[in-house]
Amino acid sequence: MTLKKKIILILAFVVVSAIIAVICISLAAGGQKTEYDGTLVRMMAEYPAVI
Repeated sequence: MTLKKKIILILAFVVVSAIIAVICISLAAGGQKTEYDGTLVRMMAEYPAVI
């Protein structure tokens, strides 16, 4: 293999590994809910002029 092909192969491996890591982390954190004192907050519906 030439040096260019080796570098491309290593970069492809790093990119695929990063994508797999992001998917696994997002699935692990997906079970958490965003709740504040038992109510879900919608900022745009209540305060559109502030944002």
